[in-house]
Amino acid sequence: FGTLLVCSLVACGGSGTKGGSTRPRAQLTPKDIVAQSTPAIVRIEAGEGTGTGFIVDKTGLVATNLHVVAGNDLVKVKLHDGNVYPAMGIARIDPGRDLALLQIAAPQPLPTLKLGDSSSMAAGTRTRRTSWLI
Repeated sequence: FGTLLVCSLVACGGSGTKGGSTRPRAQLTPKDIVAQSTPAIVRIEAGEGTGTGFIVDKTGLVATNLHVVAGNDLVKVKLHDGNVYPAMGIARIDPGRDLALLQIAAPQPLPTLKLGDSSSMAAGTRTRRTSWLI
């Protein structure tokens, strides 16, 4: 999943081809990436602690850090639009990577952060003009 997170940035700013076209996609600026990603970024409120996360699936699956939610009975997820939803539960955890997937029940489909495909990447692959995947 850690590679998946790294590749999410690649997906937002990559320069591959789209739809079988041989023309490269336009390079996204950091401002473009922030504008596209912001609606899917959330605030996590758990007991006295807070953190951030992002929406992985439009049905309400949210990725965050496990240490933020561990041991808390009440976890709330605040969306970019200001709506707050209680976490119905922790769907999955990966303690080694400090990751937790929370499930919320939103009445409408949610914006998601587009994740990249790590299977198409290898060490040494150029991800942006000045970055390399390690």
